[in-house]
This record gives sequence, C-alpha cells and structure tokens, in this order.
Amino acid sequence: MESHSFLFNKDLQNQYDDEFINFIENHIASEVSASEIKDQLTTYFDENGWIQKFKYSADVANTISAVRAEVGICTQFGNVARLFYDVLKLEHCYDAGIISSSIIICPLSPSGNRGYLDRLYRELQVYQNVINVPICAIGVKIKE
Repeated sequence: MESHSFLFNKDLQNQYDDEFINFIENHIASEVSASEIKDQLTTYFDENGWIQKFKYSADVANTISAVRAEVGICTQFGNVARLFYDVLKLEHCYDAGIISSSIIICPLSPSGNRGYLDRLYRELQVYQNVINVPICAIGVKIKE
C-alpha cells in the first residue's frame, strides 16, 4: 500500500501503537475505496481489543473512531472540515487525560473537498502552539 506519515509533536513518539501502524502499512490493500478501508479497520479493531465509536463526553454525542491503551484514532475520508474537527476531538481527549497520543488516517492525495495528508500537515504547523496532542498522521491511497 502506498502511504506516507508524519509525527506532529514528536516528544511522545514512542507512545504510538506500533502494532496498529504496522497493520495499516502492511495490510490495507493498495487502491481500495474508503468504505473498504473502513471495513478492514472495523475488523481489525474488533479482533484487537479496541473500543470503537468511543464516546468521550457525556455532554455530547460525538465519538472518535477507536481508543485503546491511551491511543485515540480518528479516520476521516470525508469533507475537509471534518478532518480538522477530528483534531479538535483528539485534543479534547488529550486534555481530559483520556489519551496520551493519537493517530489520524486520511487520504494521501486531494480529491474534491476531502481532507488529505499534506493539508493536515500544513494546518497543524500553523496551529502548533494550540494543538498539544501528539499526532501520527497516516495518508492512504484511496480508489475513487
């Protein structure tokens, strides 16, 4: 699979879930649709003890894709605005002590109004004094 990743706030880079990152890099088939990737991730989460659709606050119905051992994951293959909303949700989880690091999975390349890896990287650089949660961002190639 063609993918690229970067670490934002590298101070805690050893706290990422290496097992999950290896799964993404080695088992997500190249050139599959976003729905196929979501299906593969759901199966992986089920088989490996991740809490899916984790509701992080009693005050709102919002969720992050999965959480395990203080690592929060968001997958975003939709509108670019949702990608940055996921960063906000992960920052909240970090500030609340729910997670100590995070992983975001998004498209590698732009397509329509979808968020994508390079755009996320550029935005995080602008807001580096505001965003404190360590983020490992992984871009995957999406078949249209």
